Amino acid sequence: MVCVKITVVKRSLHGDLADKYCGHEVVPCGIFTEGQSYITGMNKPEGFCDWAWNDIFKGVLSVFAGGSFNTRTFQGWMKKPDSVLLCCSDALRPVSFLIERVDTRDLMDLSGVENALPVDAYESERWGEFSYTLQGLSKGKSYTVRLHFAEVYFTAAGKRRFGIEVNGKPFLSEFDICAGAGKPYLAIIKDAPATADANGTIRIDFIKGSADFPKVNAIEVFPAGSADASPVVAINAGGPSLGTLSADRCYDGGNATGIIDSEA
Repeated sequence: MVCVKITVVKRSLHGDLADKYCGHEVVPCGIFTEGQSYITGMNKPEGFCDWAWNDIFKGVLSVFAGGSFNTRTFQGWMKKPDSVLLCCSDALRPVSFLIERVDTRDLMDLSGVENALPVDAYESERWGEFSYTLQGLSKGKSYTVRLHFAEVYFTAAGKRRFGIEVNGKPFLSEFDICAGAGKPYLAIIKDAPATADANGTIRIDFIKGSADFPKVNAIEVFPAGSADASPVVAINAGGPSLGTLSADRCYDGGNATGIIDSEA
């Protein structure tokens, strides 16, 4: 998946214009500092100036969607194909921003996360309102369901909150991935106890909470008490087969980001 990095490269002040037209002292913009950066997709970053965002949004959207400003059409305007330099429309104290398209995998942080999967597993996800019915388990046997998450869309806590039920019983309520991990692009793992029913299945429901939609990056299932062994079920949610993870399967509803060779 991709995102956009916005870096404040310069704060300017047109003192001559301020002296000529303004009735009070004008200083450089105090909202931003040079070198400050933000990571986003199509949403205004937390704390970003509304005026500046309105001015640069079209450029952000273009870069996010893969647009290039160094093609023949733009006469090689930018040196890098995945970037553009823009500024806000404040005529007295404009701020210049470098907009760059980046791969979220380059931002992922798995350091110190016990039982984390390879970074590629956090590049795909299933999101929306959906469920997984995991089959082929031993009826009546106890298992540990391991759920993998990483917030790569929102960059602040409070933007995504949702619930999870395992076999109809509440497991997490108002779960906030970013808040739980402490920051975006950091993996967080949650283990839930579960018992396979008479059909040898475990059902996991992802339920909309107070903000946006649920999501999950990967699901593993281990026999209870042996969560360090090989999983008996391993699914790359929203994505293709990857190492020990199968392609996305056993789901009902939701949307896939990164899916290639799924099997429902």
